[in-house]
Amino acid sequence: MFGITERDLILSMGLFLLIRLDSISLDHSVPILLDHYNDMAKSSGFKPLMLTEHFRCLPEIIGFSNDLSYNGRIKPLRDSSSTSIYPPVVEYRVAGASRNTKKVNEVEADHIVSLIQAFLEMNEYKGQTIGVISMLGNEQSAAIEKKLQAVIDPILYEERRIQCGTPPQFQGDERDI
Repeated sequence: MFGITERDLILSMGLFLLIRLDSISLDHSVPILLDHYNDMAKSSGFKPLMLTEHFRCLPEIIGFSNDLSYNGRIKPLRDSSSTSIYPPVVEYRVAGASRNTKKVNEVEADHIVSLIQAFLEMNEYKGQTIGVISMLGNEQSAAIEKKLQAVIDPILYEERRIQCGTPPQFQGDERDI
């Protein structure tokens, strides 16, 4: 009912890297559970309210979710000229990426670590904080964090406020990249 054979994953990098993976599908029980809660809400008289303005992300970044999930109803309020890094969104495919039995995509994790190491060397990213958002879950974000901590000096890691996590772990928090 709700299967997705190709899913865009997001590495939050001020510019977003969209990492496309083949053969990722949503658990079929999720839509059924959502339908159940939707029916309960409707029967109780609940009237949903959708917020239509978004001020945190650049228009090009929120545009991904806006097109995917909101049919273009979100109005981005942040001005793209607030950043000097262009383009803000880059599509990037990781060849040979797949999840193992531990729910970790090692190839993707290695690519992300390499990209962040490169960013740490570039003047354009000097002093900027870094966040890695994994749509695959806690196992993937923990694997990325472990790999990053193995190759980045702990002082630099702290100075750059490097954080790896899932979307809920970033709620109310921001990083430059």
